Amino acid sequence: MMKLNKEWLTEEQFLATVKTPRSNCILDNTKLKRVFPIRDLDIALKDAILKYQSNLIF
Repeated sequence: MMKLNKEWLTEEQFLATVKTPRSNCILDNTKLKRVFPIRDLDIALKDAILKYQSNLIF
């Protein structure tokens, strides 16, 4: 469609180009939640499933 030429790297090529091949950090959204009203994942998923189920036609 857009005819983009992509160059895919093997795992060995990727690891040769990065300084830290793996990160064990945990993402925290505490600062983001102070500014934006973000629900926790489990609450958002439950809400989405309930809304989906209520819209099903039997």
